[in-house]
Amino acid sequence: RGASVSLSPETPVDGNVASGTPRTALLAFDVTAGNEDLTLKEADPKYTGVTGEEAITKLAIYLDNEKVTKGDNKNFDNENEETLKFDKEVVIAAGQTKTLFITATVTNEDNVNASHQITLVNLKTKGGDLSSNPIA
Repeated sequence: RGASVSLSPETPVDGNVASGTPRTALLAFDVTAGNEDLTLKEADPKYTGVTGEEAITKLAIYLDNEKVTKGDNKNFDNENEETLKFDKEVVIAAGQTKTLFITATVTNEDNVNASHQITLVNLKTKGGDLSSNPIA
């Protein structure tokens, strides 16, 4: 099959992200389709930063500057996890690589330095789970 998911070089360095603005990119990952088209179903990010997941709201995934996940108020649960379901058929054509961005609104009410990190623990496709190792 040959499909893969990997960390994109467009991921913010050391968890340094802008706060107080919508659609701040927290993690970028590349999805490569093998010899067949790949249809994405859902992604499972986990908060692995040191500051606190309560500062992260409105989680979403963007592809080509378009929001491709359902819901507008996705937040991490008490286990620092969330499932983001793809809203439309997100298809990566055979042999192609696309970069997807997990974004959020990041609050920083205390105006202190903060470090936020998101790990992609699983990516589900029409054919099954794609990622076996966490992407951070």
